[in-house]
Formats: sequence, C-alpha cells, structure tokens
Amino acid sequence: MSVLDLLMIPVLAVLGALAGVWGALLVPDGPRVAGHLLSLGAALGLVGLPLLCRLGARALPRFGGVVVLLGWLAAAVTLGGTTRSNGSVVLPGSGDLAVPALVFLLGGAVLGSFAALVRQRP
Repeated sequence: MSVLDLLMIPVLAVLGALAGVWGALLVPDGPRVAGHLLSLGAALGLVGLPLLCRLGARALPRFGGVVVLLGWLAAAVTLGGTTRSNGSVVLPGSGDLAVPALVFLLGGAVLGSFAALVRQRP
C-alpha cells in the first residue's frame, strides 16, 4: 500500500460523511407531486451514494467503496438518531417525512453496500 493510498482513506471517508450530511439535510426538500414529496435527500441516498461507492472502489480497489459507505453510515445514522434539546430531529420517524427519511437511510445503506461490495469486471 502506497502513501497515496493511505492519504485517500480519510479523503474517501470525509467524502462519504459529507454526502451523508448533505443527503440528510435534503430529505425534507424536493418537489411535491400529487401531494407526495419526491425527496432530494432520498434521491441522493439512492443514486449518489452508490456512485460515490463505485468511485471509491475505483480509487482504492480493495476497500475504497467500503470506506465511503462507512463515512456515509456514520454521518447518516448519527444525524438520524440525534435529538436536540427542543425535541426536533433531522430525520423524523413519523409524520410526512418518515417515508423519505426511511428511504434515505435504508435504501442508501442497501444500495451503497451493494455498490461497495460488488466487484467490477476488469
């Protein structure tokens, strides 16, 4: 493992964490179609995270995608489980935003895991 590979590990982890924070904050944003929210954060979790994991796997073929995924999971789960002193949360578990928040967390984790762990053909 070269020095450049060692320097890429924290860069990829921070990239994943930033994607997790950005996606969590974008869960309540997006257009409404027929009264239903099409969440930008959920779209970022379902599309953006797998792309970032593939990018990480290309940068570090052995475990780069997993590093991105772990950074994303740390940020998304931390924001999802944190309650402020006034009772507000970033990712609500009930109400109008519960489904987009769940799609962001579970969909992003499943598709990101798949993208990070599936080997690309040479």
